Amino acid sequence: MPPNCGPEDKTTVAKYLTYTYKDKHGNAHAIKLPLVHIYMRSPTVDTETVALLDTGATKTILAKEYADILSLEYVKDEQGNLIESETVGAGGTFICHVAYVQRMSLKKRTASFCTLTNIPVLVPERGVVPYVILGRDYVFNRFDITFHETRKKVTFAKLRK
Repeated sequence: MPPNCGPEDKTTVAKYLTYTYKDKHGNAHAIKLPLVHIYMRSPTVDTETVALLDTGATKTILAKEYADILSLEYVKDEQGNLIESETVGAGGTFICHVAYVQRMSLKKRTASFCTLTNIPVLVPERGVVPYVILGRDYVFNRFDITFHETRKKVTFAKLRK
C-alpha cells in the first residue's frame, strides 16, 4: 500500500508541542519542540504518542518502550541473529535493532494528514530516546518542512512529483 500523504497542494501547519522534562536535581522544565502527534499500529496493538521532527536524524528511531507496547519483532539475518546497527546521536553511540511498524500516521489534532505503511525503524537496545524521532528517511522526503521557531509552528507542504 503506497503512502497516503494527502493531495499535492495540501499544506498542514502544526503548533510545537510542550515537552516537560526533569533535570538532574528533579526540577521540572517545559520547552516547546517540533513534536507531531502520531498514531502507530502493529498486527496486534495500536497506540498514539508524539514524535520529534529531527532534521539531523537520517533514520526514524522508535523508543524501545513503544516497540514493546506494539510487540514488534526485530529483523534477523539468515542465521537467526538480530540485525544490529550502531547509531550515533545526541545521546552518544548506541546499538539499535531493526523492526517494521505496520502503520504510522502523522496527525493534526485528531485528523491524519500522512499515513506510512510497513516502515523500518531503528529501536535502541536501551532507553536512550524519550520519544519517537522522525528522521529524514520517510517524512522529510514527502514534505517541504519549514520550522517557524519564533511562532513555534511547523509547516508541512506536500512535495509535488
